[in-house]
Amino acid sequence: MLAQEGNQPRYSPDGQRLSFTLRDTGHGQRALNTAVFLVPAEGGERTEFRTGFLSSSTPVWSPDASHLLYAGSDLPSASETVHFQLSGASLGGASWYVAPVSGGPPVRIEPSAQFASFLPAFPFPVAWLRTNRILFSYASGDTTNLWVATLSPDNRRIVGPPQQVTFGTGRITDASVTSSEAVVFAITASRPRLWDVPLEKRGPRDKSDPMAVVTNHDFTYWPSLSDTGKLAYLALKSDKFNLWLRDLASGKETLLASVEGGGNINRVSAYIDRTGTQVAYTTTLESKSAIYTIGAGGGPSERICEECGQVRSWSAAGGVMLSQERVFEGSKWVSVRINRIDVASGRKTVLLEKRSFLFSPDLSPDGQWVAFQDRATLADRREQLFVAPMSDGAPVEPERWIPITELKYFDANPIFSRDGKILYFTSDRDGFTCLWAVRFNPATGKPVGDPYPVKHFHGSPRHYSWYPAFSVGPDRIIISLEQVQSDLWMTQVTEEK
Repeated sequence: MLAQEGNQPRYSPDGQRLSFTLRDTGHGQRALNTAVFLVPAEGGERTEFRTGFLSSSTPVWSPDASHLLYAGSDLPSASETVHFQLSGASLGGASWYVAPVSGGPPVRIEPSAQFASFLPAFPFPVAWLRTNRILFSYASGDTTNLWVATLSPDNRRIVGPPQQVTFGTGRITDASVTSSEAVVFAITASRPRLWDVPLEKRGPRDKSDPMAVVTNHDFTYWPSLSDTGKLAYLALKSDKFNLWLRDLASGKETLLASVEGGGNINRVSAYIDRTGTQVAYTTTLESKSAIYTIGAGGGPSERICEECGQVRSWSAAGGVMLSQERVFEGSKWVSVRINRIDVASGRKTVLLEKRSFLFSPDLSPDGQWVAFQDRATLADRREQLFVAPMSDGAPVEPERWIPITELKYFDANPIFSRDGKILYFTSDRDGFTCLWAVRFNPATGKPVGDPYPVKHFHGSPRHYSWYPAFSVGPDRIIISLEQVQSDLWMTQVTEEK
C-alpha cells in the first residue's frame, strides 16, 4: 500500500518518488478540495507538497524531477463541479502553477493569447514532456481530447497556440506518457441514466438489481415522480437540456420544454407535483435563474419567480416550493440560502441561510419539516443531514436544526418517503456511494434508530462522477446512475518542428 484513498498518481521521471492527490478528511464524493503529496516509490512516509491553495490537483513532474506543475484553485469543491480529474469538466477559478519540489513559492504560468480561449473549461495537465511541452486534456461539448502547449524556457508562460494530439469523439479520462513520449490513454463512455429501484410493501430491501428506465436518450438526469405514475426528467444533448414527461405504465413520452442551463446540471432542475399535472423547472441564462411551471400536456410555461435559486422540492399540497440559492458578493460565493416560495404569488422568503455549504432541501409531506445537507466549513469533505421546522417568517437559526446523521461521512440529498416516516439519502459510509435511509418521527423531528442500506451500488451501474440525483415515489425510487465502459489506446506525441 502506497497511499490509501490516493488519486492521480504520477511517478517522478527518475522513478524515485510518486506524487498523488488526497482529500484531507472525509470520504466518497470525488471533491476538488485536494492536496498534493509525495511518497517514496517503494513506500514509506508521505510528505505534503505545500502549494498554498485550497485545492491542488493533477500534478505532473518536470523531466528532471525538480519541479511539479499542477492546477491550483482557492475555490472549495461544489456540487456543480461534479466531474473530476480528466473527465472534461471545469475546475473553476484554477490556473496552472509550477513550484520546486525542494521548496519555494509557486509561480503562476501566464497563458498565451491562444491558450486563454481554453480557460472557460480549464484544461488539466497530464504530463510534462522533455521538449518542455505540457500534454493536457480539454473538453469541448461531449468530447475530451489531448492537446500540447509549449512552455517558455523559464517555465513562466505558455508560448503560442496549443496543438491537438487526439481527434476522437469520446471522453479521454486518463493518460500516461513514457520517456519516449508514447501516450497511453483511456477513452471512457459514461452517461447518467435513470434506473428503477422497487420498494417492497414491507420496507426497502437490497435484493433485486435496478432496472433501466428505457428512454430515447443516453443522458438523463433530475428524475421526479408523481403519485400517478408520471416521471419528469431532463435529457441532455449537445449542451442543451430538454424537459420530458414519461408515463411509466404506457411508456409514452412528451417533450414539454427546452431548458436553458448551458449544459450544467446544477443550473437546472425538474420537479413534478404529486398529481402529475404540473411540472416545475429551473432555467439559468447568463447567471440569472428563474423557476417556471408547465402543464403535463404541454403548452405555454408560467414563470413563478426570478432570482430565487434552483427549485428542489414541491409540497404535497402543491402550494409551496423550496429552492436553494447561492449568494454572491461580487464574484465571491459567500453563503447559501434555502428559500420558501409561494407558488401562487411567487413570493420568496428565506427559510435557512449559512455562510458555507447548505443544499438539497426537501419538505416533509405534512409541511412541518425541511430536511437538508450541511457541512461544518467550506473546506470540509464530510456532510451531514439535518431537519429544521418549517417557517414562513424569519429564518430558522442553526440552534433549532436537528441532526439526523453524524458528521462522519458524505451524507447527501435527503428525501422524505410519501408517509414522512423515512428519510432516504445517498451516503459513502460503506466506501461506495449507495442509497441509504433512516426512520423519522414526524412528531419530534428526530431519527429513529440507525441508518440502514436500501440499495448498494458497488458494481455497475454505480455513481462515478455525476451526483446521483433520485426521486422517491409511492412504490419505487428512480435514481440517475452511470454505466462506465473504458478502452485503452496508444499514440505518439510528435516532435515539435
